[in-house]
Amino acid sequence: MAQPQREGVTRVLMHSVVWQYLPATSRERIRIAMDAAGARATVERPLGWVMMEPNRDLHRHEVRVRGWPGERAMDLVALTHAHGAWVEGLSAPYETRDYLMRRGAYEKG
Repeated sequence: MAQPQREGVTRVLMHSVVWQYLPATSRERIRIAMDAAGARATVERPLGWVMMEPNRDLHRHEVRVRGWPGERAMDLVALTHAHGAWVEGLSAPYETRDYLMRRGAYEKG
């Protein structure tokens, strides 16, 4: 994010099935860095965040996207199989909130 971004190029952070493995402090540092980079984003130099992370309540994975400039939270745009065997695209209006990592029934605490 510290490197210059050319006009007309969209910078994107994409991750899948990694959020659950990061300590809470690392997740928060990433959120802060993305918010700071998003505050600097312009129409000429936009920023995107795409994630595919588990929803253990539904036994599916959520695909969420967020784009800057703008103040909107992440949009839930699809549900998917963990390995891409199927993808269910969702129609607007999208559920709009940041990703909430849910604990599995097998986890303690």
